[in-house]
Amino acid sequence: MADKSADLPAINPLQYAPWYPRKPRGNAQARIGAPMGRTKEQAAANFMAFQRTIPSSDIIMFSDGSRLADGRAGGGYIGLQAHHQFLRSSLSYGHGKEVFNAEVEAALASAQAAIVYPTAQFTTNLWICFDNLEVAIRLLSPSTGSSQEIFESFRTLAAAWPLRKRLPHTKSGSI
Repeated sequence: MADKSADLPAINPLQYAPWYPRKPRGNAQARIGAPMGRTKEQAAANFMAFQRTIPSSDIIMFSDGSRLADGRAGGGYIGLQAHHQFLRSSLSYGHGKEVFNAEVEAALASAQAAIVYPTAQFTTNLWICFDNLEVAIRLLSPSTGSSQEIFESFRTLAAAWPLRKRLPHTKSGSI
């Protein structure tokens, strides 16, 4: 019988020990515009209105993860800038990956693709959008759970965004 532990990502429970100061969950929910008492329909309408306020020079990445009936997981993303799709990818993660983990990996892959795209130098902010509230809440927060390494990679990439090559008049921005 194959060793299943070889397929599991390593988790370091002491990387963020229980006494490590954490921001309240409500702060993360407010940062991402979580529904917080709104219906799904209200949240969707608010998102559509919000999306119209994003400057056209900013990059918006939509990512998602899923699993087929046979157990194979995957993810994908598209990127928009100036109301045009400029990036698209589908990713296969094989058997044994949870949808949550596929969503985290797809979000990271979308950010990695956007940061190296030539038009990122014209962009102030990079917006990552997806349908998994828990992933959104945890994406920029310290993680001691599943996909810890991917969350850390995303946090490192988000910290690098303001330092990327950009035009002199382009603000550093954030993810």
